[in-house]
Amino acid sequence: MAVDAFDALAAQAPVRYTDFALPAYRFVPRVQPHPTADPRGHSYERAPRFPALAVDGYRWWNSPGYLYGCDLYNRGFWWEAHEAWEAIWHLADRGSPERAALQGLIQLANCHLKLHMGRLNAVARLTRSYGRHFDRAASLIRAPFLGLDVPALRRRADDYFRDMSAGDGARHDPARYPYLDLAASQAGAPVGSFRKRGSRE
Repeated sequence: MAVDAFDALAAQAPVRYTDFALPAYRFVPRVQPHPTADPRGHSYERAPRFPALAVDGYRWWNSPGYLYGCDLYNRGFWWEAHEAWEAIWHLADRGSPERAALQGLIQLANCHLKLHMGRLNAVARLTRSYGRHFDRAASLIRAPFLGLDVPALRRRADDYFRDMSAGDGARHDPARYPYLDLAASQAGAPVGSFRKRGSRE
C-alpha cells in the first residue's frame, strides 16, 4: 500500500474520537524503526499518549485507550492500534466479553498489517483467530457493545479479507475497509464525551 493509499484510507475514516496526536509514521516491521525498541522509533522512551483505563463495553466512551485505538485503526496505524488496545486488554477481567472483543480487535488490526505485508497465510490464520474471539464476545453480550455490532463487524472483515486476498496481489481498498464507526451508538454517550465532531485529522 503506497503512502497515498494510506492517506486515502484516513480520508474516508470516521471522525476522530480523541485529541491524542497520531504517531509520526505507521510501523511496518523491517521497513521503519521499531517504535519503542529503536532510539529512532516514534514512541521510544515516551510516555503513553493515553491513560490506561479499563473499558466497560456498555460505557466505552469513558476509555481513552479504546477510543484512541479506534482512531489509529481507522487510519491504518495497525501496529499502534494493537498496542493501544493491548494496554486495556490487560486490564479486562478474564472471561469477560470486553477481553474477548478487545482480543478480536487486536487480531483484526494484526490481520490488516499482515495483508499490507503480503503475508496471506498469516491473514488466513488471523481471520480465524479474530473470528473466534468475536464469536465468544457475541455470545456474552447484547448489542451494541464497545459501540459496535460485533457480529456484523466480523462479517464485514471476513468479506474484506477474502476479497482483498484474492487476485494478483494483496491490497487494501479504502472504499471497502471495515472502519470502526462508533457514531451509531453515540446516542447513549453523555454530551461532551467525544471530541468536537467533524475533524478528520
